[in-house]
Amino acid sequence: MSILAIFRWQGDPKELLSSYDTELEHEAPRHQDQRISHICAGTDDGMVIVDVWKSEKAMRAMLDDPEFHRNMERAGATLPDTPEILPVHRSIP
Repeated sequence: MSILAIFRWQGDPKELLSSYDTELEHEAPRHQDQRISHICAGTDDGMVIVDVWKSEKAMRAMLDDPEFHRNMERAGATLPDTPEILPVHRSIP
C-alpha cells in the first residue's frame, strides 16, 4: 500500500533549504525507485517535505540506509524525529 510521509523541521527556513539543496546534489536522494513523488517547501518557521512511497517498508529502508545518513551529515542536514505516515487512499497524476 502506498503511503504519504510528511517530514517537518523547525528552524531558519533559509538554512534548512540550503542544507536540503546541498544534500540533493548527491545522487542517492534523487534516485529512489520506490518513491513516487517528492516535494520540499519552506515554511514560516522551517521546512516540510512530503513524499509518496510505494510502501512504508521502502521509505524506512531509505531512512535506514548508511549512505543516506552520510550524505545528510555532509550537507549539515538532520532528519526530523518522526515522520507522519498516512496510507494513501487515492492519487491523481
